[in-house]
Amino acid sequence: MSTGYLATSNTVNDYDVTLTITGEVESLRPRLSEAIQKLGYTVLGEQPLYAKRGAEGGARWDCSFEVPDYPTRLT
Repeated sequence: MSTGYLATSNTVNDYDVTLTITGEVESLRPRLSEAIQKLGYTVLGEQPLYAKRGAEGGARWDCSFEVPDYPTRLT
């Protein structure tokens, strides 16, 4: 029986996703900041808007199949 399936990979992948929201920056920034805080993010800076969220659920032990469970940074 092969033990190749027991090998682990230490590869870390980063993905960039761009979302464009139309409107005036001055009116969007406070509403966007409030919205991402409701999603569990901590806002670290306002200009540019920078936020992060820690691991949740099984991602705390690197064993979750749910991508949103893993730590995330927003800029």
